[in-house]
Amino acid sequence: MDLHLETKGSTLVFRVDKDEPKDSIHRRWTETSFDGEPGHSPPIVPPHWHKNHDEYMKVVHGRVEFTLDGKSSIHGPENDTLFIPRLHVHSVRFLEGEAAMFTEKTDPPGDFKKDFFEDLLDDGYLSMLTAWRAFYNGDTYLALPGGLKILDQAVTLSLGYISAYLFPQKHKGMLGESVQKQAVQAKL
Repeated sequence: MDLHLETKGSTLVFRVDKDEPKDSIHRRWTETSFDGEPGHSPPIVPPHWHKNHDEYMKVVHGRVEFTLDGKSSIHGPENDTLFIPRLHVHSVRFLEGEAAMFTEKTDPPGDFKKDFFEDLLDDGYLSMLTAWRAFYNGDTYLALPGGLKILDQAVTLSLGYISAYLFPQKHKGMLGESVQKQAVQAKL
């Protein structure tokens, strides 16, 4: 099963290998790519952390900058899989003018990455309201200046709860079984 989110120059594909056991980290993964074309802005994932899952990042082609606990490094296909433990602040940045793709797997496995992006892009575009709601619902905490995780959690839970209460997700399941292999266009 392949589900796609596309924007100008960037694609996010959710993949499932149903031959793998449900509890295997190899059952579900995402592929994030950037075409590097002129006029296309490289995606940047701001510093954040997760309380309940670890991540495994592997660059398939091109080069991608990963920052883990304040230390940045450029990874290519020749590098080992980058392990990002839960509770560790990390960010991702594609390089201007360079096509690249990386895969991401999570432990424990599950649909929560797909659910996170479904919530984040619920209105068809990215907004602060949907971002806070998606963070609140999706085990993602924005890393605020100062490095105090208790503050990160308090802000995310407060703003996320307010966003979820006042602006509930409208299109839950839009990336579900009914739209397999369809592209969902999002203006980021």
